[in-house]
This record gives sequence, structure tokens and C-alpha cells, in this order.
Amino acid sequence: MLDTELAHLWSVQPDFPAQLRRWHWCRDAHAALLLGRARALGPDGVDATVDRPALAQAFWTWAALLEQAQPLEARDAVDVAHFASGALLWQWLRHPPLVLPRATHEAAQVRVLTDAALTLLQAWRVARGAAPLDAGLEARVAQHWASYLENVREDARQAIAFLDLFSGATPVWRYPTHPQLRPAFVAVPA
Repeated sequence: MLDTELAHLWSVQPDFPAQLRRWHWCRDAHAALLLGRARALGPDGVDATVDRPALAQAFWTWAALLEQAQPLEARDAVDVAHFASGALLWQWLRHPPLVLPRATHEAAQVRVLTDAALTLLQAWRVARGAAPLDAGLEARVAQHWASYLENVREDARQAIAFLDLFSGATPVWRYPTHPQLRPAFVAVPA
């Protein structure tokens, strides 16, 4: 599951949300996060390595998505954090930055990437003044894990909606890559 200690350390950094947009910070922080989550797997994660070109490809594609969502931050910074964490997971699934040479199943890699995205989301939420993810997180992940694996294998964009589902937010299944269509930003008719 998520690394609560690391999430706390990140969340108390006064410039954490700004750091997330900087390649130099993310290059090192994301690599350490991924390796830490891989080692939590046990023997399958011992020899894990980070593919730096894939990490860069995922970051820069994600940074462009984050730039598109930035105007929405003034309305709901926590919801943008949810979208952005899911979008990063989507990019990690498209350009896997983690190499698990001893893993026996692709689900192990998806698990590490998902746990890393949840750790980032936890830190981002708390840094923005929201409560940490609730205690039901683990149960929701377990309940939907098989469906999640099947769906992201077919369409990695669905990782955004599933990360919302796991974290207790309302998922946007139809157009998950469009932050302006998230419930926090869709105008409710009067």
C-alpha cells in the first residue's frame, strides 16, 4: 500500500506542490519512491531498477497534462491533485519506469506503480490541507483490483478513474483525461 511515512515527509515541505512540477526533483524523488515500493514487494522487488528514459518520458507527458489542469487549481486544488496523481499513474503505465527482473507477474509492477501514485496523492492532499486518505482505501483497492488490472491493461487512461475510486473520490469513467469534466468542475444547473 502507500508509504505513509514518505507521504508525510513530502507533505510538510513548504514547497512540495511546486516541487512536483520540477523535473530535477521528480527525477530523484519518483525514482526513490518507485524503488522503495518495489522493495516492499519482497523478493520480487529486490533487483528493481529505474529506467531513466522512461521516467523522463512519463514525467514530461504528465507535466503537459498538469499544465492543462493548472487553471482549475484555484477552484479545487485537492481535486486537481487527484487528477494529477491518476494522470501520473497513467503515464507510468504507458512508459513503465520500473524494471522488476524477478517479478513473476505484471500485476506486481502495476501494484508498485499504483502504490507509488497513492503515496504521491496522500502527500499532495495533505500539503493542500485535506485529510489523509481514509482507512477504507485498502479494502477498496482489494475489492476492485481484478477489474482494475483488466481495465488498465486494455486502456491505461482508466488508471485515473480507478485511482479516484480507490481513494474515495467520484471517478470519471467516460473521459478520465479531461480534468474539466470532473465533478468538482462541472457546473451544476440551477
